[in-house]
Amino acid sequence: MKKFLIALLFVVSTLAFGQDGRTKVNFFNQTSTTLRFMLNGNPVCTGDVIPQGYCTEPVNPGTYTASATNGQQTTGGQTFDIAYGETYNYRVFVENSAAPVPEGLKLANYRTVSQSSNQAFDVTFAGNGEVKTESGANDAGTSRSYAWESSTNDVYQYVTVRIVNHDIAVDFTSSNFYANEDLKDGTNTEQYRSTGYWQGHPFTYSAVSFVGGNGGALTTRTRYIIVSAREVIFISQTSLASFDDNAMWHTFETSLNIK
Repeated sequence: MKKFLIALLFVVSTLAFGQDGRTKVNFFNQTSTTLRFMLNGNPVCTGDVIPQGYCTEPVNPGTYTASATNGQQTTGGQTFDIAYGETYNYRVFVENSAAPVPEGLKLANYRTVSQSSNQAFDVTFAGNGEVKTESGANDAGTSRSYAWESSTNDVYQYVTVRIVNHDIAVDFTSSNFYANEDLKDGTNTEQYRSTGYWQGHPFTYSAVSFVGGNGGALTTRTRYIIVSAREVIFISQTSLASFDDNAMWHTFETSLNIK
């Protein structure tokens, strides 16, 4: 059964100001083999990246082509522009050619189920699409996040569990803090905010609008839920601003069961 490497690239905007660590490319190896990542044909990071591992390469603003190789196969390469203070994520997956995955949803391990269950929560994603997972620590080393993502018909749904290494207040001051963090870079415009409780846990709900990489208008709805002094869950949905995703959001957010 033939398998081949494919890659996905997207931008995450951050607030910042040459190569001071604020402009960077994250490389994610979501295959079962060791990979060597490259920018403009030159190796990056400190060496090969193990399966399900990742590395980060600080760069200067400019135009780059990212690629990866396992020694036998090399990805086609993706060219992108990166401005000061931005972070680009370059992911490499394996596609099984006997069961092709729709473009933009090509994953190393995929399944045709929408229910995601783990030790932290249960949730039902829209449709019967693939559920992608990833994890990583923040730059300061004060927290580690575990994320689940799925999409259908241009609607993207996410659940992130963040474990922090210090106690935080289990109230709206913490949930508002996380909501405010997503507004700090100025790219998101908040349209609505409210607070409440989900299964006894305080949360802040924030709906924001922003412009995507292709210039299209997008919206994101997020609940920032404080589960405990050291655990936070973010559940969010992104769609085209022209699309009424309210019903999908309601179904998604109310399917979340915190364990």
